[in-house]
Amino acid sequence: MKLTSLFFLLLLGAAPAQSIAQPTTTEAAPAERPLLPGEGKARVLLPLNGGQALASRHHLQVTDTGTRLEAGQSEGWFTSQPIRITLTDARPFISAMPVWQGQNLYATNLTVEVRSSTNGKRWSEWKATGFEGHADDDATRRVGKVQQFEPHIRYVQYRASLSSNTGSAPVLNALEVLFYSPGETPAAEPGSGVEPGTASRITATCAKPTVTSRAGWGARTPSGTRSYTTVTHLVVHHEEGPNSASDWAARVRSIESLHIDVNKWADIGYNYLIDPNGVIYEGRSGGDNVIGAHFCAGNANTLGVCMMGSYTSVLPTSAALNSLKQLLAWKASQMGIDPTGTSNHYVAGVIPNVPGHRDNGGCTTCPGNTLYSYLPTVRTDIKSYISNSCGSTPPPSTDTTAPTTSISAPASTVSDDFTATFTDADNVGVTERYYQVLESANGTEWRANRGNGFFNDNFGASALSAEWTARTGTWARTTDGRLRQTNTTLTNTNISTALSQGSGQSYLYQFAAKLNSTTGSRRFGMHLFADDVTATERNNSYLVWFTADDQKVRIIETTNNVLTERAVGNATITAAAWADYKATYNATTGVLNVYVNNALKLTWTDPTPLASGNGFSLRTNQADVEFDDVKVYKSRGSSKLVTVGVESNQDARRASVNSTTPACKVKSLVRDAAHNWSAVGNLDLVVTFPAARTASAQAFHTDVTPNPVDEASTQVAYVLEQAQDMTLTLLDLRGRPVQVLHQGPQDAGRHELSLATQKLQPGVYLLRVQGANGQLELLRILKQ
Repeated sequence: MKLTSLFFLLLLGAAPAQSIAQPTTTEAAPAERPLLPGEGKARVLLPLNGGQALASRHHLQVTDTGTRLEAGQSEGWFTSQPIRITLTDARPFISAMPVWQGQNLYATNLTVEVRSSTNGKRWSEWKATGFEGHADDDATRRVGKVQQFEPHIRYVQYRASLSSNTGSAPVLNALEVLFYSPGETPAAEPGSGVEPGTASRITATCAKPTVTSRAGWGARTPSGTRSYTTVTHLVVHHEEGPNSASDWAARVRSIESLHIDVNKWADIGYNYLIDPNGVIYEGRSGGDNVIGAHFCAGNANTLGVCMMGSYTSVLPTSAALNSLKQLLAWKASQMGIDPTGTSNHYVAGVIPNVPGHRDNGGCTTCPGNTLYSYLPTVRTDIKSYISNSCGSTPPPSTDTTAPTTSISAPASTVSDDFTATFTDADNVGVTERYYQVLESANGTEWRANRGNGFFNDNFGASALSAEWTARTGTWARTTDGRLRQTNTTLTNTNISTALSQGSGQSYLYQFAAKLNSTTGSRRFGMHLFADDVTATERNNSYLVWFTADDQKVRIIETTNNVLTERAVGNATITAAAWADYKATYNATTGVLNVYVNNALKLTWTDPTPLASGNGFSLRTNQADVEFDDVKVYKSRGSSKLVTVGVESNQDARRASVNSTTPACKVKSLVRDAAHNWSAVGNLDLVVTFPAARTASAQAFHTDVTPNPVDEASTQVAYVLEQAQDMTLTLLDLRGRPVQVLHQGPQDAGRHELSLATQKLQPGVYLLRVQGANGQLELLRILKQ
């Protein structure tokens, strides 16, 4: 997208909505049974053959036949008017199901994004959303992927990009969106709506596990008749929805609405669905061996099971995988299917007997890369389960082999940018890869460039680093080199550091901690992707919270300083014992995983993930806690360019004190699909600068984080090789002083100052950093 186009998009995102698209129909749902509390539907139709439905457009023309590319243009985009959601009592969430209508509509020439708002003025980040892989689409009608929103969301807006680079240019006639609130599932009476876990209807080696019946989850009355088949293939799917929910039966009803109301099918397509708690739901009506709708026009001879959630970057829970094993073992033993074998399917050809959805000609990426790569283990687990009399003896354990990682570079001494090559290995496959670049400020203490998304503090210096700002609580470095917070009365302590965290990245956050308190709430954790660490609840962030009082781990989202618990899991938090705590966050998918001593304890997917943050904060609640080895890594591929130089945006900015002492350290950490973590890989390098750069290295290595600035303050950090008088001044572009940050003598070492920006007008400023002997640095700062 050209810069001018991006500028107008930013203006649009900042401006209040001028026109709100209204629904053309509002429907109750469904008529076949009483409505559940909060259940309802609203349908919106936006005609795209008239300009009134568009908030903005670029290189597109609107005609009576639809919205299309202007003559001579190969790419263009438009944003719809904000669409108001008129559901007045949505519970427990809202599903948005878009349908695009027109001509020449393909995933290769039409891409779609969506964002949401509570008031039509403040919007979430744009999120890419593809097309539903199960719908019976053609080039005139494309069903978009379902997006789930919190019930307080009142507006959504779509952005579509059209292209002719891969063939015929698309034409869009209309956008139809169905908003569905599934309502709250009523509490069931004990034993009601559940099929017993027996093989009473059909004899099989393994008994059928307990299944929640259609009546149990509130299914609608289907239309049409049912057909039956001989099952030869057991197909595994994923929903590609959020991995957490307060009401999973409501999620099943949402999928049913997509299949009936949008795909126009007679019934829900899957034969069975499994939620992360391991609960199995009966899908398509008709009983055993009924033909569903799930395998890209190859539904005969199959049974389709949907693992609810998204498994592109994480595995289903052990409870869900265990239920999948038991369900498929029942069917495999009943039909004489070898779970580890292959056979011919009348459409897909020779495929595994337990395939993923994508095995039918690559018609989709379902069931997600991580789950698909784990299917060989699923197949062997099913076969072992059957061989062991369906669980009468313990099945073999799942993958416990940790992956390995190592690093190499072209030379052991570097003076400029170099490529670090990573060698990762695992018995099944490496799923997530992270790296970190450290620099040595004094030959012994290793730090990292926070402006590049890395952080490291082992608390080895004689005093607490100036990178930290203690805002509430009693924080201090201990004599044995740890960070300790000793105030046991405060419920919200805060020590924070500036840290750039951006979109398109995954991050790994890690620290060691020891809980000294034996009474009280005894809670501690970290705020990730915070956009204002000075605010009470860090304004917008994710709080990963370890709670010893009830032995839980929680993921809490803070939105405009309001805390909302999103997920909770069990975790053993032992007093007086050191433990390792990790969290990984993917800013693209919104997946957040939490580990204690390398064991996965909790996962949650944010449907509207935070795309940027400028700070990281540690926090305690009525707890005396010691912290150590606080680290932040970034995601990587098989190689990564490491930048070397004295400039503030380089990864390694320090020269070695001699020809043998390393000044740059590259670290690597990876995990596999079974959430086994590797040991840390390390590579130490000597850094030498040419004479011209060595002279420049006597400057101040000034770093401004975050920059651009859109909040109340930013942090300015710099290093003095020797004590001297310093003057730091913020100037406008005419050279006029706007703000003096410091004027006077300073000791050698690292210094950090806060630059107040709340009263600055948007625009470009210059930061003048001037020391003795004429040394001078000028840095550009952008206030958004």
